[in-house]
Amino acid sequence: MKNIKLLLVAFVSGMLFNACSTDFEVAAPYKEIPIVVGMLNKSDSIHYIKVNKAYLNKDGSAYTAGSVLDSNLYPYPLSVKLYAFNAIGVAIDSVSLDTVHLAKDPGTFQTNNVIYATPPYKLRYLSAVNKDTVWASYRVIVRRASDHKYIASSSCNIVGELRFKTTPREIDLYNTIPTASLPEYKLQTMVWYAPRNGKRFSSLLRFRFRVQNDATGEDYLDSVDMQLMSNKRIAVNETNSTISYILSGQAFYTNLQIHLDPLPSAYRRVFVAPLEFHFEFAGEELDTYMEINNSTVNLSDVTPEYTNIDGGLGIFSSRTRKKFNDIKQVNLSLNSISGLKNNSIVGRGAGANDLGFR
Repeated sequence: MKNIKLLLVAFVSGMLFNACSTDFEVAAPYKEIPIVVGMLNKSDSIHYIKVNKAYLNKDGSAYTAGSVLDSNLYPYPLSVKLYAFNAIGVAIDSVSLDTVHLAKDPGTFQTNNVIYATPPYKLRYLSAVNKDTVWASYRVIVRRASDHKYIASSSCNIVGELRFKTTPREIDLYNTIPTASLPEYKLQTMVWYAPRNGKRFSSLLRFRFRVQNDATGEDYLDSVDMQLMSNKRIAVNETNSTISYILSGQAFYTNLQIHLDPLPSAYRRVFVAPLEFHFEFAGEELDTYMEINNSTVNLSDVTPEYTNIDGGLGIFSSRTRKKFNDIKQVNLSLNSISGLKNNSIVGRGAGANDLGFR
């Protein structure tokens, strides 16, 4: 938040000091302002950092200036390096990034897209505390290659592992013989441990099945996604913070009916186990960036800005993705599978809207 306050103070002070002037200079003298963007992921084997320059053209078209090579690219070679630090702040590892040129679609702006990439490199793992993984923190430093002159830097912590707490092996969502005390649909509570340094997340449930044609032998894999949680923030970031979700049987089957059409009579759908739970987590810096840029401000407020780049602008943070059937398989219960075939939303009980699960 320190960077935000400084930007706000500078902006407001500039407005006050120049309020009575009629010859305010919009474009200041030329200055290189580095833009650094990077997202580290402990699951990746190659890590990318984007380094550009910001520019402001005092005379003429900004589009024209943007087509000039050194408007947004450094005209001299850069040294971009990642450093790993242990829990007490001692550097334990480092890796240099190489220049990679990626082609961009033709347009007004420079088509020479420069990215800095590590060689194959796994982020450093430090320890495990009660099955909770602890990773090294990382700092990126950008220098001029010729004389090692400092340009910009930033630090971030690495988002750790998401772990099961009480998610069962079988998800039970349906009663085959409903009664007054046992309604047709059930609720299934699932709880996970939030990852260390994870601050914002989204998750979905992926349901896989095969589509088969008994007459022709045609057979292919298909799936339907159900959004569970979207863009949620974790209130605290301590070890063993938990995330819980109550999956409704009625919502699960209704989601299938919304996204699937009934099949021709020769076709059928066959459930494929296991269920897939997909999570995406953002680190603290990325969470702050998203929170500020998505915030609603009044017309009288100054729109806040955020950067965690020392000496420049941009964002350097961590994120992770997790697919849970990689470590623990979760299946539908036999009752829930029966609901695919027979209930009043997706099964034979749905009549003309029967989705053909057999």
